[in-house]
Amino acid sequence: MPYIVAALILPILGFVTGYVISRVMRLQNKEDVSITFAVALRNTNAALVLAIGFLPELAALPIIFSIVIQQTLAAIMGKLLFKEN
Repeated sequence: MPYIVAALILPILGFVTGYVISRVMRLQNKEDVSITFAVALRNTNAALVLAIGFLPELAALPIIFSIVIQQTLAAIMGKLLFKEN
């Protein structure tokens, strides 16, 4: 169960953090999209590299699950939040 919670929190936190940063900076829509996706997608890969390199094998499990969730969430975010007007 803790693996599932961690796998859900990691990608959601990445997208929320990226979106909030881009909104606080008052960027245009194209920059909003770029910042949001860059923060959300890059951090999961970095976490996986760190987990594989420095932690026990089980530490990488939630990150691997979160990559699947992350890709689904990326499609939803792209469709709902960043529509072309």
